[in-house]
Amino acid sequence: MKKFVLLFFVIPILNLYSKDQSFGLNFSTFSGMGLNYQNEVNKDFSLKFTAFGYYFGDKPPDEMTILGNFGTEFHYNLNENDNSRTYLLLGGSYWKKEDRYLKIEKINDKIITNKIRNSYDIYNFGLALGYEYVIIEPVKFNCNIGLQYQSSLAPNLGILIDLNPKGQYYIGPACSLGFQVGF
Repeated sequence: MKKFVLLFFVIPILNLYSKDQSFGLNFSTFSGMGLNYQNEVNKDFSLKFTAFGYYFGDKPPDEMTILGNFGTEFHYNLNENDNSRTYLLLGGSYWKKEDRYLKIEKINDKIITNKIRNSYDIYNFGLALGYEYVIIEPVKFNCNIGLQYQSSLAPNLGILIDLNPKGQYYIGPACSLGFQVGF
């Protein structure tokens, strides 16, 4: 039976005089996916942190796959009113995938078991135009569209965020969607 564990680790820079803070869910090709915390530092700037991690496998810790990411966004407000805001954002994320398995060999009638670990890193950076809309106070929806750069030292990782399965880098369109509950 496969086991799934949700890990959430975000250390936000808390501003006690923050105008607006929110928690939510985010999916972004350049700044990560998972649970997020957003802090509107002042009327012009916001920071968003996103993190998610899980593992699955039949025989942890020796045979399993681990996937996790941490990302951040810096928002500069272009226009803001009571129900919406438009902003420029600069974002980035770090993704880690690790495959663990046992390699069993028979050499000279002796069984040898080796623990194998393959680790892969993906780095994403992006620049986008974003829009946030208050659905019903305090629930907000946001979407972003822009350009991103992705770097990976291993092609074809077979995961959703791997945008360049044939090479080591990708430059192209980027997008994100998210929901937050403000407080």
